Amino acid sequence: DWKSRVSHLQLFRRLDERKAIDFATYEKLHSNKCASPVGKVEGFRLEDAGNLYPAMGIRKYTLR
Repeated sequence: DWKSRVSHLQLFRRLDERKAIDFATYEKLHSNKCASPVGKVEGFRLEDAGNLYPAMGIRKYTLR
């Protein structure tokens, strides 16, 4: 099942450690205008967001 496949990622621990952000910060993050990371460097990071057909909107994440 999916839980056994992602257990090494410690997904639920990472979700519990999330940091709340305000709407202005959210908008900066999603428009690539943030100059520095909002939270810890450890964890998932958006590597790329497709902007050309057929991959438009597809997001690629990496784990640090």
